Amino acid sequence: MKARAILATAALLYGSTALTADVPKGLETFDAVWSIVRDTHFDKSFNGVDWDAARAEFRPKAAAATTPGELRSLLHNMLGRLGQSHFSVIPGSVAGSADGTASGSATPGFDFRIVTGQVLVTQVEPGSGAASAGVRPGWRLTSIAGRPVDDLLKALQEMPDDRVRHLEAWRGLHGRLRGQDGAEVSLSFEDGAGVVITRSIARWQQQGQPVTVG
Repeated sequence: MKARAILATAALLYGSTALTADVPKGLETFDAVWSIVRDTHFDKSFNGVDWDAARAEFRPKAAAATTPGELRSLLHNMLGRLGQSHFSVIPGSVAGSADGTASGSATPGFDFRIVTGQVLVTQVEPGSGAASAGVRPGWRLTSIAGRPVDDLLKALQEMPDDRVRHLEAWRGLHGRLRGQDGAEVSLSFEDGAGVVITRSIARWQQQGQPVTVG
């Protein structure tokens, strides 16, 4: 659980300014991502991955990136080498919560997966706002701050690449769930019986080191 907490809170935020105007911004972001993994990863062998070699391989690609999406894709590929799904790169343009709360790195305290167009809770962190609100694995997340989750997913349907579409959906949902520590967000779920359950859940700040770049 400690390892999962570190991974979940190692999200790195960066602005959505076009990188063609400032190529060093891509390297700055890349170096921040690579460094925080080096400094905070619970396994100093990096799950058998040569992290220095990963830097040598991906850093030139970061320097050549011309769009935020291109940079995000290569960072996602590098982090994927670790085999840990909780590492993520979330653009600052969607990092703020949808209910008007200032952006932040605190979360309601549950993990989710997108399965056949449904956002399903997979695990609830003990001691989190979600745990206190009685959220359970298997529930389907249907709205965030009154905005239907389906709206976000449908807006991405025109993307031809399934992998990129899934990533964009994942980061968009995380961006709307995150906010300031203690700030509440209204979330609606459906349980296994199809009963709609709405809860106002306080976000909580897990241990870790969120970093803002740019």
